[in-house]
Amino acid sequence: MDMRYVYIDEVLILNFAMDLALVILTSRICAVAYSMRRALLSSAAGALWALAVSLCPALSHPLFSLFSAAGMAVIAFGLRDITARALLVFLALSAAFAGLGSISGGSLAVFIPSFLCAYFVYSLVFRAFLHNKVSGSEYSYTVRRGGRTASFTALADTGNTLRDPLRGVPVTICSLDAVRGLLDREEAAVLSSFGAIDAVERLRGFSLIPYKSVGKDGFLPAFMPESVSVNGKSVRCVIAVDPDCTLAAVSPVQEV
Repeated sequence: MDMRYVYIDEVLILNFAMDLALVILTSRICAVAYSMRRALLSSAAGALWALAVSLCPALSHPLFSLFSAAGMAVIAFGLRDITARALLVFLALSAAFAGLGSISGGSLAVFIPSFLCAYFVYSLVFRAFLHNKVSGSEYSYTVRRGGRTASFTALADTGNTLRDPLRGVPVTICSLDAVRGLLDREEAAVLSSFGAIDAVERLRGFSLIPYKSVGKDGFLPAFMPESVSVNGKSVRCVIAVDPDCTLAAVSPVQEV
């Protein structure tokens, strides 16, 4: 008699971690925003689906797997915001990592190191691809806040992977001059002499985003605009102000 044992906690934890990594990797490859709440919800749904497949092998049909992966992508990125490219990349990565799981034969000792290596390699390959494709490109930004509008040109930088830790959206780093038209007199004065964190925290609508670069780390004052248009396409991003920025703005890679 063939008896199958399913360790529920192992299936849930492993698939939850893998699905969360897929969401983050897809976001980085396609420059599409996600919120951590939606990413966690998507990963939980994927883990529960994996458990259901383990308990009922009939659900492992490729068509069911395709619909479940597509559903996870929609949950993670939102039906309104997800792009066709992001959906296809998520499906492709899901299939690749599912194949990795099959090769490992269900052994955690084999799967976990293989998954980490594959994640690292995919990140390097796609980052190199994006760097060759868009690094040095320019985006035309139009930002609206409080009835005011500012337009500026931002340099695309694949090294800018900064995200708002609360909203999960990309961060565009701007010089003070680029966004001065969006600020009132008090805001401009505080940001021009930025140094006192408590002064920024008293500004309405502003938050502090932690960052780390080569030989430097700290916080950047930032705000969420009412709307942002990049090359004529509406996007979601946070605007951070760096008084020491020598360029008008440094943009993450945008799906435009």
